[in-house]
Amino acid sequence: MEALWFPVHQFLTTTPVSELCSGLPVKVIPGDTTLQQVLQWFAQENILSAPVVSGDSVKGILDVQDVVACVYNLNSNSNPDGTLDNDMLQRTAIDVMHSRNTDLPVAVHAKRPMLDLFKLLSSGYHRAIVFADQNDKRMHGYVSQTDAVKFLNSKMSELSYLRDQPLASYCTKQPMCVDGSTITLTVLQTMLESKLSAVAVIDTAEQTFLAPFSASSLRALTDLNDLKLPVREFLNRHKSAQSEAVKLTKVHSIQEAIQTMATQRLHRVWITQNEHDDRPPVGVFTLSDVLSMVVQNVEPRQLRSL
Repeated sequence: MEALWFPVHQFLTTTPVSELCSGLPVKVIPGDTTLQQVLQWFAQENILSAPVVSGDSVKGILDVQDVVACVYNLNSNSNPDGTLDNDMLQRTAIDVMHSRNTDLPVAVHAKRPMLDLFKLLSSGYHRAIVFADQNDKRMHGYVSQTDAVKFLNSKMSELSYLRDQPLASYCTKQPMCVDGSTITLTVLQTMLESKLSAVAVIDTAEQTFLAPFSASSLRALTDLNDLKLPVREFLNRHKSAQSEAVKLTKVHSIQEAIQTMATQRLHRVWITQNEHDDRPPVGVFTLSDVLSMVVQNVEPRQLRSL
């Protein structure tokens, strides 16, 4: 570990997870809520996910992409002709939980060090339930990658050296780009198969970046047949659920990227040749990248299971 990362290692190993989730409101989904109601509630509350509860038991976490993926899979099995049946939206949240391969929710204990949470959220999970302790399965809180990066941003005075680290040092991922004429259902299928939460929608002929398409784009979905629209038209029809692409360049610092995502509650920033460049992005830097960068630098050994 480089000496510059010692302060980060210290506060991540001495600060309990409970400090992060203290005071954060926990919004939950009753298990008998229909998927249509879930999507409407997500749009109303401007959120992408929430824990699903049945009685006193936490069954797991449901997000927008889970809802649409479940409906898509159910529909594909029952309607091989490609017809989209809105009755699928009458399935319940608990149906989605039962369709998964595990009964265990993604969780961490409130008394564990913050580093455990960072490791969990950098290993493919975007959100986690916080239990009181190992023997007490009452839900103490619910945290997301956004919460973790906001916490990191609050410690930025101890990370001042990151202002000198350009994004080019860490941003190595090429974004997936899809043409605006691509059918939305095809885009969604590609995202699910590639385990992506966002793609860049571009105009291939004009070589311009039109907009991002992500889980947020699905939040206002009420008619499954909208998924048959070209993605460009889908985004125009559901403008209320869309957010503009926030662009940075590779010469911006890691610190600026973290501050931008934390203060604007973004899941990613798109990397372009310059901030006002309308051409397709050349990179993408996400919350997962931030957390992975921290974990790899403060604990370069192979990640231990929680």
